[in-house]
Amino acid sequence: MNAATPLLLIPAAIAAWILGSWPAVLLLLLTRGLQDRTAAAGRELLLLTLPAFWLLLQWTSGDRRLFFSWSMGLAACAMTSGARRSRARRLGNAGLVAGVFLAIRVQQQALPRVLLIETLAAAGILVAATWLHADRSGRLFADAVVVAAASILACFSLAI
Repeated sequence: MNAATPLLLIPAAIAAWILGSWPAVLLLLLTRGLQDRTAAAGRELLLLTLPAFWLLLQWTSGDRRLFFSWSMGLAACAMTSGARRSRARRLGNAGLVAGVFLAIRVQQQALPRVLLIETLAAAGILVAATWLHADRSGRLFADAVVVAAASILACFSLAI
């Protein structure tokens, strides 16, 4: 990680605050904290920009449900980081991000039915992302596909 990386995270955190408030910043900082510090910092930050599309879309459309797509994209970012890490650790990192998302939803007093659907969808998305990522870790394009697929699956799961 070079010295400029923390400086690049500051505008991202500010944008997350403007577009999504404290839950968005919390998930962004958690994900960045779980990402591999030995990996190329630009690569990791580039992957974080993919889920930002959903946060921007949430802000412009006013559809708060798109926060789920942002969160699952961040969980996939946490999972794709660190090619040298075990699959279990990467899945654990993604699960931690998803768990914090669900804790935020509990704090927001989401209905039990909604929490159940989000929990099942998150588990399915993380399993699918782990399978998709299987032996492709470390390749930027493959990691970007996993992050985008997780976000898109989360968006489609909102239709349930």
